[in-house]
Amino acid sequence: MSNISIIQSFIGKHWRSIAFGSCFVIISNLLHVFLPSFIGQAVDLLHNNFSISDLYRICGLIILIEFSKGVSRFFMRYIIIGSSWKIENDVRKRLFNHLLKLPVKYHDKTRTGDIIARISNDLMAVRMMFGPAIMYSMNAVILVPLALIFMFSKDIELTLYAIIPFPFIAIVMYHIGRKIHKDFIKVQESYCDISAHIQENLNGIQVIKSYVREMSELNKLKKISLNYVNNNRNVIKLQSLMFPLLDVFASTSIIIVLWVGGKKVMAGDTTIGVVVSLVMYIGLLIWPSVAFGWVIAIFQRGIVSTRRIQEILEEEPEPQVDSSVISYLKGNISVRDLNFSYNENSPVLSGISIEIKQGSRIAIVGRTGSGKSTLLGILSGIYKVQRGSVFYNTIDIN
Repeated sequence: MSNISIIQSFIGKHWRSIAFGSCFVIISNLLHVFLPSFIGQAVDLLHNNFSISDLYRICGLIILIEFSKGVSRFFMRYIIIGSSWKIENDVRKRLFNHLLKLPVKYHDKTRTGDIIARISNDLMAVRMMFGPAIMYSMNAVILVPLALIFMFSKDIELTLYAIIPFPFIAIVMYHIGRKIHKDFIKVQESYCDISAHIQENLNGIQVIKSYVREMSELNKLKKISLNYVNNNRNVIKLQSLMFPLLDVFASTSIIIVLWVGGKKVMAGDTTIGVVVSLVMYIGLLIWPSVAFGWVIAIFQRGIVSTRRIQEILEEEPEPQVDSSVISYLKGNISVRDLNFSYNENSPVLSGISIEIKQGSRIAIVGRTGSGKSTLLGILSGIYKVQRGSVFYNTIDIN
């Protein structure tokens, strides 16, 4: 499946909630872009002959817009972020139900720590992608064009000077985002290594203590943990470089507006209110630019995590048996020419034939790895018979 298909399957029935929350995103940004324009008018009003009623009118509009913007932003966050938690809950249930249906062979070859990492850490990354990342990316997509339209309506020349640094932001974000994507894959893999190592050690703690392997296992954990820390440092270095660069480009834009705008005000080609409005609009563009870098990082992490979760969901489940047709098994046990292997190149059991009478007891002995536990797993139905047959009083357990 493509990444888009995976994302669509995860969103499922919650697309309506996200679409409804998007309406409040639009309302919030529409209100947001009107504020600098009104504040610029208020500044120009203070430099001319004005009546107190005009000042009250503009201040009242600003207060009303701020209040309405606050209400719309509340519902925007409540609906979209709330939907992301519901999506995480649905995917977790779906993933857990699928894990219960997978054959024992899958759990034999997959580390438990890896599964735990995907059902916890990866799901959190998916939630962040469907919640804050979608919300802030929609904010940027709506706010940036609206702000530019208002800026060009104020002063075309000054706006063109103001947006000079912004193409460089897109170029920097593109290259840094690609590197973050690659490094975050390593972060997730190293996190799985830690989870798997801890889980295996806790399960086998008696063996570790019996053979005095504590220091050896601790050193292994230190090595794995150091690898995890180094991978995270690589991501942090990129993010630490990304945000200061965004601040530099944004500050450069403000300096250009103040420099060029100041000259135009002195020449009488524009007003102080227009310059103030443009500086505020640049302030509006700065946050989407900063959020753009943060959103790229979240989307890169989320896409990696959705792919890792989808790898489990694409595993073929074991055919489910109707438990109502399974009756109580009793009588003799007959194993005939039983063969079993976990992979094609390494047979575990080969040509095993046993006759066990009802009520009798037998002992199965052998060296470690000779297939004792595997044979018991087949007799109890945990593993399917691959070649040969096993009968309980003439009833084939397959």
